[in-house]
Order: sequence, then structure tokens, then C-alpha cells
Amino acid sequence: MIIKNLKSFDDYNISLIKSFFEKNISSQQSRKNLNWQYSNSESYLCVDHDEKNKVICTNGFLKYDLFFKKEKLKCCKSESSFVVNKYRGTLVFNQLFNNGLNFLKEKKFDFCFGFTHLPEIWNKFFNFTIHKNCIKETTFIIRPLTVFKLKDKIFMKYIYYSLLRLMQKKILEKYVLEIKYKINENELNKIISLHNRVVPEKYVKVVLDKEFFDWRINQNPNLQYETLFFYYEKKIIGYCFLNTSNFKNFYITDLFFSDIIYLSSIMHNIFKIARNKNALKISFWGNYENVLIKQIHDFISLNGGKTIVDKNMAFVVKDINKNLSDLDIENYFINGLWTQGFRI
Repeated sequence: MIIKNLKSFDDYNISLIKSFFEKNISSQQSRKNLNWQYSNSESYLCVDHDEKNKVICTNGFLKYDLFFKKEKLKCCKSESSFVVNKYRGTLVFNQLFNNGLNFLKEKKFDFCFGFTHLPEIWNKFFNFTIHKNCIKETTFIIRPLTVFKLKDKIFMKYIYYSLLRLMQKKILEKYVLEIKYKINENELNKIISLHNRVVPEKYVKVVLDKEFFDWRINQNPNLQYETLFFYYEKKIIGYCFLNTSNFKNFYITDLFFSDIIYLSSIMHNIFKIARNKNALKISFWGNYENVLIKQIHDFISLNGGKTIVDKNMAFVVKDINKNLSDLDIENYFINGLWTQGFRI
């Protein structure tokens, strides 16, 4: 079994890992994508081989810096977990994962989190705390007549479309905002300062600094983002990272506002941009139990969107060197930035 940063593997083993990922996890796992995912020197990959040197199971631990009560936490996201059929039901993956956790403990990581469709397994075998049904996705259909293929009942679809257009008109621009698509480092620091001031200290949140912003948004090889920075009376009042890669479904990866009074105006502009880019739908994903995240879900829902539980993304968390797993789920400020950037 091997536990190390991707850069420490030789080309032969990287090729084996890439082929294993492409076959079993995602066809998007190119060499370029692997290099991006594990670019941080403290992101690690655990790999086990059989006697013929074939990869049989993997688990990645991607370094994520999180804030909690003004303290920067060294955390990791469990990713790329897979074991081939032949070794399922054996202790191969258990040993690999537990060795990985022991390694992280030695490296002074504070806790580990992940998203999974099999939370009971993570609880049973690795003692993760599980939070089911908290992650929800709210979707607003921008072009109903395209999404709902014209078959029968044209009249009912026309009625639905008319009602939805009325709902869209409710999203008024109460404040006329200026939008910037690129900002300098000084303005980014203002956003970070605003974010730290507005989001309560009791929330666990991603450390949104230039390093993370560049890695997760600017350098992402899988998705294209519009970065929108909103100003009112020359003061920054919010931002949005909008995934525009697939016109069938745009995603609001991250949305932040300094005051709830600006939400309607910000959403007015986001929806306008999505319509101008011919998006069919726009979605927001995040922890519905968190008050600030719920405000965004509810706003979209009240204006014609539909909210559903993402059953494939139960949130799981485990303490390593800090006692955080007993935190109420409402304290986790989870949005699309917590995911790995393949869809959101």
C-alpha cells in the first residue's frame, strides 16, 4: 500500500492510477485533472495493488482549509474511494482507509469530511458521523417549453409557462447594482473580509483566500465559471461563482451577500445573465439546515423553483485531531465550493 502526494508517484504508477480512475470512477479523470486535484503538496492518494501490480483500491484525501471560531483548520475531503469487485467484502479497503487516517493524524490534520450515497458504511466501518437529507438542490426552470418536450397537452404547458414567467417577474431589481467580472487582489481581500465579518464564527466554512479561489475556480480544468462581483454605491455587497459549462443546467456554486435586502437584486442579475446565455435551468446546491444557505434555497423556491434532497450526497465527518464531529449540521456552511468541481 502507498500513501503519498501524486507528485511523488512515478509516471508508470500515475498511468496505472489514471486508467483505474477512468475505468471505475469517472472518464473525466485525465492526467491533467489528476494533477489539478492533487496539486496541493498536502493532498494525498492511498493506493493498493495486487500481486500482479494492478490497482485494486484507492482513496484520496484532498486538503481543504476551513475556518471555525476564528481558527484555521487543516482538514481533508475524502475523494476517489473505490475497490474492485473481487476485493469487496474483504478488509482490503478498510485497511487502506484506516492507514490513511492514521497517516493524516501524524500529519496533524484536524478532521475529514466527505459526501456519499452510502453513509451507513462510513459510519459502520470508519465511525464517521453522518448527516442524511441535509444537502438539497433547488432548481429554477428558465425555459420550460424547451425542458418539457412538446408532446401532448400544449395548452397546459402554455399555462405553466405563463405562470412561471409571472413568477420570474417577481424577482425585481430593488437596487441597481454594478457588476464586475474580474477584480484585483485588493478587492478580493475586501470580499474575504466581508465574508468573515458576515458569516457567524460558529459556522464551519471554506477559507476563501486567493490560493483557494485560483485553484477551485480559475484553474478548474472541468468547468467554466462566471465570477460576478456586485457593488452598490461603489461598495461591494456580494459575489457569485456561476458554473456556465453546460447550458442545460447552470449551477450557482457559491453565492454571498452582505445583507438579505440585496438578495433579490443579485438574483435578478444572475437570472438575467443565465437567460442571455440561453441556459435552460439554473440550480443551487448546499446545506439546507444552515440558515444562510437556506435563504438562497427558499428564495429560488418561492419564485418558482423546486427543492429536492440530494440523496447521493449525504454529508459525513470524522474527527482526527479536533473534536468537531458532534457539531450540529446547521453549523456547516456547505455550498458548491465543498464539492470537487465536476458538476457544481
